[in-house]
Amino acid sequence: MSAVDEGMKTAIWPVEDLAQAKGLADQLLGMEPSMDAPHYVGHRMRAGRQARSERALQGSAGPRLLLARRRHPGHVAALRVGGEQTVQDIEDLGGAKLITQVSDADGNVFGLIQMP
Repeated sequence: MSAVDEGMKTAIWPVEDLAQAKGLADQLLGMEPSMDAPHYVGHRMRAGRQARSERALQGSAGPRLLLARRRHPGHVAALRVGGEQTVQDIEDLGGAKLITQVSDADGNVFGLIQMP
């Protein structure tokens, strides 16, 4: 099995005003969101998902691409054993979507998402 179950299928933009960001995304993409939760709004597109979140990806500027994993908590635990550092603890964005960020020894940050 591949280390990445589904590849990069999600891009999340951290925002301060989710309602405003949702309105702009709806207009830009020409569609209503496929998921509209209190802290997360996502639009499903043919090649993946575009999402906005008020809580996710603290400290990020601009979008973060996320690697899709099936066993998110177990994979993050294995990364920690390998020396990677947690940048953001695992967070449930709603609808059983789990997200986290880890960094490697060079300071590169990787986002991981588990889809339901």
